[in-house]
Amino acid sequence: MIKMEDLTGKSVIMREQGSATNDFLLKKFREREVEPKVVMESENPDAIKRSVELGVGVAFFPYFSVQEELQRGVFREITIIDEDLSINIDAIYLRKRRRSSLIRACLNIVSNLSLN
Repeated sequence: MIKMEDLTGKSVIMREQGSATNDFLLKKFREREVEPKVVMESENPDAIKRSVELGVGVAFFPYFSVQEELQRGVFREITIIDEDLSINIDAIYLRKRRRSSLIRACLNIVSNLSLN
């Protein structure tokens, strides 16, 4: 477990500028006056994961997207004890297509993700 301030000066790999994740994290860093050393930005999650594996820095991912790597012991989860880094995601769809099997399946997946 670490505190948000422990990231000051640490090498961090970020999503690309303008992404929701990047904007969210930069806002949290500013609010806490934390200045990590951003060593890389990428829009490619696999490139970010590989960079973490190579020791370039730490990165922030939704749990579900690194669950396999965590289970295999490739990555280690670090809890930040003094900051909630949860991001809310809204699903939208055309009301007239609500009964579509594809829409129901997507909503079911999103609902299950929010329970984890």
